[in-house]
Amino acid sequence: MVCVFNNRELTEVTWEQRESEGEPRFAASQELPDFPFAGYAELLGLGGIRVEDPELLGDAWEQAFAADRPVVIEVLTDPEIPLLPPFPAGREKAESMRKGLAAEDDGGRASELLDTYLSQEEPAGG
Repeated sequence: MVCVFNNRELTEVTWEQRESEGEPRFAASQELPDFPFAGYAELLGLGGIRVEDPELLGDAWEQAFAADRPVVIEVLTDPEIPLLPPFPAGREKAESMRKGLAAEDDGGRASELLDTYLSQEEPAGG
């Protein structure tokens, strides 16, 4: 079995730009065409399962283990989820990421997710 996490973007590069340079996402160099990994697996005679709802991931694995052939599980993921290193280093990188996100026209959702991540990592009171 192969599991492909498909976020349709070069997310690691996007967040690295925000983290290292405080630069906004440059969509022209980051967005990837939506390639149907599961569908392509089926064209090759393999099993292919596309998961768009995280609640269905367990079922997808059960189907894959029960299959009579190799299976590609394609999991659609959200490129807006921040890629921060573990704390305390993550705290230091977050401010640079905020700067990059503030320069983006559509960085609001990613900023909210970053704040949520930070609130979960920070100890109570600070």
